Amino acid sequence: MSNMLKEIPLEQLILDDLNPRLPSHLRKKSESEIISYMLNQAATLELMLAIGQNGFFSGEPLLVVKEEEVAAEVVSSKRNEGASKNEPTYRVVEGNRRLTALKLLRDPSLSEVKKKKIQQVYDSVEYRGEKISTVPCQVFNEIQPIHKYLGYRHITGIQAWDLIQKAQFLTAIWKQEHSDDGIQDASRKLAKMIGSRSDYVRRLLVGNQAFQAIDDKSYFSIPGLSETTFFFNYIADSLSRKNIASFLGVDLAADVPAENLNEESLKKWTEWFFEKNSENQTRIKATTTELRMLNQILENGKALAAFEGGKPLKEAFEMTGELENVFQGCMTSALNSLENADGLTHKLDNFYGSLAEDLKAMNRLVKKIKIASEDEGETD
Repeated sequence: MSNMLKEIPLEQLILDDLNPRLPSHLRKKSESEIISYMLNQAATLELMLAIGQNGFFSGEPLLVVKEEEVAAEVVSSKRNEGASKNEPTYRVVEGNRRLTALKLLRDPSLSEVKKKKIQQVYDSVEYRGEKISTVPCQVFNEIQPIHKYLGYRHITGIQAWDLIQKAQFLTAIWKQEHSDDGIQDASRKLAKMIGSRSDYVRRLLVGNQAFQAIDDKSYFSIPGLSETTFFFNYIADSLSRKNIASFLGVDLAADVPAENLNEESLKKWTEWFFEKNSENQTRIKATTTELRMLNQILENGKALAAFEGGKPLKEAFEMTGELENVFQGCMTSALNSLENADGLTHKLDNFYGSLAEDLKAMNRLVKKIKIASEDEGETD
């Protein structure tokens, strides 16, 4: 769709109260609440100082759309304070942190937090007050082209959002632009829009559904856990493991993957990953190794019962029998490496200085493993 570059009075620009960078509890809230969040979480003071000292860089205009052009489900009922009813209002879809900085440089009293620091920045810079009057904006006729740009820039591009912001953005686009599509078709379309894989997009969409279920249950009353302390990659990575996904009641191949999402299992999962003990440690640290261990435990009833009964993750994993496969894999890998090294010996003119020590260490380990295996054989 066509767009044009235009200088727009600051008072006609409004913050996007559906911005995916905002926590869900701030969606559709007042400008003052959004500004306070930006100041506390988004390094806005630093940006305010940079713009105040150097002016606004017109090479990166704000991306905006007229309010009447925004789809009905995303239009805010509030108008920007100070804007005339006869003047058009523009929603800033990209550039909300910059807009916040500009608004504060124009009027420091807009903030409910960090008032002293804002005033200090305001007093120390040249571009402030009436010097901040209009802002260069790229005006779009509709919001969809901006969404496509944001999908590339912030999901697969160089200024990536946090994973939860990506998931929430994609979910919003699914609901706004592909609401008639099931998750499989929507994932393919969204993946094409952002230049990514459809299975990755589907996992983010389903992960967001699980996250929303956790949020609806107030994070199962786990102390200190909230939207800002929840690590979304934990749920996204968990869903990539077949047994963990099944335990949660998720089938990524189904038409409605989270249709049978299990609340009790979701509660256990959340507690395992986020609830801390007296030593400030969680039961699972969400590393690749520990996710693999949990995935195996969930397939073994005896191991799962032991883990749910309080056994440490590693001890429960040892009950799955998978440890033998891990051991065999390590031995096979070591043997392959030694065979590759042996194949290089006749090509080398010189051997590195500590080779003799390394060979002795290997020999000690071989003897140790041999003794352990013989002892096990005698036990049997």
